[in-house]
Amino acid sequence: MHNSDFKPQEQTNFSKGRGENMMLKEAFASQPVLKTERLTLRKLQNSDAEGILELYQDPEVVRWLDWNGAVSLEEARFVLALFEQQTRTARNLRWGLTLTGEEKVIGSVVLMNFRRQAYADIGYDLSRAYWGRGLMQEALTELLRFCDRDLGLQRIQAYIRPENLASVKLIERLGFVREGLLRKAGMHDVHPELYDVLLYARVP
Repeated sequence: MHNSDFKPQEQTNFSKGRGENMMLKEAFASQPVLKTERLTLRKLQNSDAEGILELYQDPEVVRWLDWNGAVSLEEARFVLALFEQQTRTARNLRWGLTLTGEEKVIGSVVLMNFRRQAYADIGYDLSRAYWGRGLMQEALTELLRFCDRDLGLQRIQAYIRPENLASVKLIERLGFVREGLLRKAGMHDVHPELYDVLLYARVP
């Protein structure tokens, strides 16, 4: 179960605006570990390459993403390096998901495209072996709690392809409201493909 990592714009800018939320800077500098009853949300690391490969080589997992995933350990390591760079440059905050007490990464959640530290987009993916257990809802509930309590974000957005019904149902259960259909607003990073996306938003 997953939504598109759709990227309409990248507008992270920590040098503008008043009343900056210092917690967001701290989150990029020292990404906190989040925990639920069944999951640990933690920063990804180089040793996660095998788990990342298993996750992103599944065509059903990457079906709704805007990139092709990974098909080798070398590519998985490249993906991890890219994720690390995005965090280091204050673009994206991505957590790997593990079952409590285990180390294997089975999915991820990400906050991206921050705007003036006021709102951001959300993305997520989960290994097919763990679909249907409510794990992603559990992970996103904790991530949204972190956004409200610690980051003070005023708006969280999700861009989802209309055909991705499981993701639509999930995001609606989490209190997101559909705001419209953006025609040909999504673009695949590899294939010359434009596609429609639904815009959902949650305002605390």
